[in-house]
Amino acid sequence: MSGDVVKTMACLLLALMLTAACSGGPTSGATFGEGYAAYQSGEYAAALRAWRPLAEQGDARARFKLGLMRHAGQGVPQDDAQAAGWWRLAAEQGYAKAQHSLGWMHAHGYGVGKDRLEAYIWYAMAAASGEKEARIALDAAEKNLAPAARLAARWEADRRWRAIEEREVARHATAATAKWRWRGGVLSFSGHVEFDDLALLKISGELMKHGSQGVNTIVFDSGGGDFAEGIKIGGYIRQHQIHTEVAPEGKCYGACVLAFAGGVERRPAGRVGLQAIDSANFAGGDADAAAAYERVSAEVERYLKAMGIPVAVLDHMRRVPPGETAILDAAELEAYFLQGARPVYRRPRD
Repeated sequence: MSGDVVKTMACLLLALMLTAACSGGPTSGATFGEGYAAYQSGEYAAALRAWRPLAEQGDARARFKLGLMRHAGQGVPQDDAQAAGWWRLAAEQGYAKAQHSLGWMHAHGYGVGKDRLEAYIWYAMAAASGEKEARIALDAAEKNLAPAARLAARWEADRRWRAIEEREVARHATAATAKWRWRGGVLSFSGHVEFDDLALLKISGELMKHGSQGVNTIVFDSGGGDFAEGIKIGGYIRQHQIHTEVAPEGKCYGACVLAFAGGVERRPAGRVGLQAIDSANFAGGDADAAAAYERVSAEVERYLKAMGIPVAVLDHMRRVPPGETAILDAAELEAYFLQGARPVYRRPRD
């Protein structure tokens, strides 16, 4: 892989990491959202069951949350050393909240050795990602370090960020080629629609551009997933004037339908099915299930209108029993504009 490709991917990944770090709340796949809802309700055992597998698989958000629970003794014995361990894993992935928390632990000597310089380094890294509380802590920490020490700490913070970028480039590139596969300008997606799939799509697109190929069609084979991520993918597809397909032996259910709807021309040779909006589809983690349902429903409605797709699709989704899939027939695909280029897509004039 050429240096230019690596550099392009690094810049893209850094921007994506900073966006995630600056978000006010969790934006996540179904399992993380279920864990967050359980946590907000005080059901710590259920939250642990949802988050621990994700944390062990490398999910920085889940690792941060497990550290928080260890620090507070929520559902597990209080243990600052283990809390610091989880936060360090997330911090080394570029997760700003974990970087700030680890800096705080070093500043006070909780679970780790008290080290003002180390605290300053982690505060600086978190502040660079836009973490406001870290910026405040960094300003306060500066008063306890000599100018030379502050300069050395800044250099170390930059070095660690470069190391994070290199690791994340390798990790995301591997994930991108595993979930998004391309051949001759056609990009295929298979699997559950999850948080970060749009980031992987963007990386795949960058790789294809550097390989002298352009994405003109995306073929889906998915049983559903995170509705919010499906909306993001669909918006990206429409913005880049890409066609969408479902392979003859494939399927596109639930959240996948939203991504598929973004195509400037839609070709459903396989099965297309609608699923209900329920707790397994929440992009965030509202403690109030009713509020979460209304929020996600509103997001879906706005998206359908923006794509020129009848809102009747949302009405149909609301009639589908939770856990089931309503396979659309040819007449329904036509009525819902999920087949062909209706509404007629026109390229913007130069």
